Amino acid sequence: MTLTKKLTIGDVLKREWDREYTRVSAKLVNFATSGSDVTLPQSAGYPLLSSTGGYAPMAAGQEASCKGLLMFDKPVPALAASGTSAGTYSILRRGPAVVLQDALPPLDFAGGTITLATLVTALAALTPPIIVVTAPASGNTSVQTT
Repeated sequence: MTLTKKLTIGDVLKREWDREYTRVSAKLVNFATSGSDVTLPQSAGYPLLSSTGGYAPMAAGQEASCKGLLMFDKPVPALAASGTSAGTYSILRRGPAVVLQDALPPLDFAGGTITLATLVTALAALTPPIIVVTAPASGNTSVQTT
């Protein structure tokens, strides 16, 4: 048996200067071209597109249009085809903020591969930018002794 831990906001978001400025509460909207329900593979850090009535989950190929990241620790209920979420969710829509690249999803809700380099560029283009960093390689830490 393998136990897996769901990502939390703290796994994704490493620094945020002013939550009142960087985030917005909004509904999630499903406008996937497949016309089917959408279930997100992760809640914390899932890339979103700006949409009429809220934010929509990003699909592979839409990375350059990313306008924010979902900041929610619990699973999001499936979004019905052409539907809108019942509740509102916290969206990191601009910086200054720092997120960890390794915590961003490699696959979209349909299993398509997300091009992280394009996603990182889109987040850096927000005003102010959301900066994406990579974790240091293991063994590249230092210890200060006195």
